[in-house]
Amino acid sequence: MDIIKTDIPMGLREAILEDVRKQGIEQGIEQGIEQGIETKERAFVQTLWSLQEFPLEKMAILVGITQERLVEIVQAILQEEGKTAAESQQILEVYAAKFAAL
Repeated sequence: MDIIKTDIPMGLREAILEDVRKQGIEQGIEQGIEQGIETKERAFVQTLWSLQEFPLEKMAILVGITQERLVEIVQAILQEEGKTAAESQQILEVYAAKFAAL
């Protein structure tokens, strides 16, 4: 069933459809790679956070992300564990203070 009626010759139409399909595949691959990187970053942050041995700044350097991004990930982890946003923020502040005193 052909929903789109056009005056484009069949060979050209097929070439355009093939190009659109390839672009969609490329975008899907890029999205998959980005999701894979985010998943790997998150897993690494979760491991470092569970150790409770590194300052936030050092954790960010080890993972290769900004400290702001690290805080976002840790807050998400804490909230998935049932903490509220306020509790997550307080936990991070106490954690940061622990290393500031050293």
